Amino acid sequence: MAISNPDKYINEMFEKTGGEPIQKFINKIPAELGEFSVREQKSRQGISFTDWRMKWTHDIRVKKNSGRGTDTIQIVFFINNGMDWQMEGEKHVYMKQGELCMYRDKSAVSEGNYEGGRELRFKSIQIPTCRFMRIMEDCMDERIKSEVKCLLRSTSKLQATAYTKRLLTEIEETKKYNGVLADLHMEGKVWELVAVCFEEVMNGQRNNIISRTDKAAALQVRQRIIEDCVNVPDGEGLAKEAGISLSKLSRDFKEITGMSVHSFVIEQRLEHAAYLLAGNRLNVTQTAALCGYSNMSHFSSAFKKKYGVLPKDYRP
Repeated sequence: MAISNPDKYINEMFEKTGGEPIQKFINKIPAELGEFSVREQKSRQGISFTDWRMKWTHDIRVKKNSGRGTDTIQIVFFINNGMDWQMEGEKHVYMKQGELCMYRDKSAVSEGNYEGGRELRFKSIQIPTCRFMRIMEDCMDERIKSEVKCLLRSTSKLQATAYTKRLLTEIEETKKYNGVLADLHMEGKVWELVAVCFEEVMNGQRNNIISRTDKAAALQVRQRIIEDCVNVPDGEGLAKEAGISLSKLSRDFKEITGMSVHSFVIEQRLEHAAYLLAGNRLNVTQTAALCGYSNMSHFSSAFKKKYGVLPKDYRP
């Protein structure tokens, strides 16, 4: 029997499922509404990592009513296509391919819009807020705790870097371990990712000594390098693209990132190399070429200086 109103059908189904496991809910969705796959790994401390693939046949709006779910800190990374959703009290947030978002889900009302006919792949991490707060109390000073609490009052968006992509790949490698070792691996990588995300967001909000315009120009250059660290113009070219002088770009970029433009480019290339190697996607020679290195000796030397091992010996 054809489903005449997919939105209504899915939302009624969602309401009836209660708090049952994700996989069980996904398996109940009729094939005529789309193709779905979900893989979840969970630590005994309650942190979960989920790899999602979905392709709805129709545009779908899924609504989560207040009181459903648990209080968690969420990190979501969109791999191919984007989507938009709205949490109660916030504006619509549209997430693009390659973006990460971070927010606190306190069982508030939320709506997500999924475009039909397009595969959507994303990875999500859920951390129980009570556990997150305990870690925060143990590891952060009062200033940082205050900043973090402010950030979690709304949804924070940031561009995924090679570093964050590598960490997500390494979290998936948890399946190689058993028992307590799996928990140690997942927890360590998840908390590293949390630290990186907060540092990224906070860096964009600090440095008030730089004017808003100059800060935007420097962040534009940073974003440009993150998106394509191989085909990067020289300093003059980057400054011209950003519409500022080379001296201003050099000064403001270092103020914001803590490193020179050249050092940041090298950092991103090596992070991208580690990301490719971590996923066993390519051999060392192919990886070096894709990361802008034509000289294998230079690549191996730079990689070992950063990671402590040669590329051929790198293991996440």
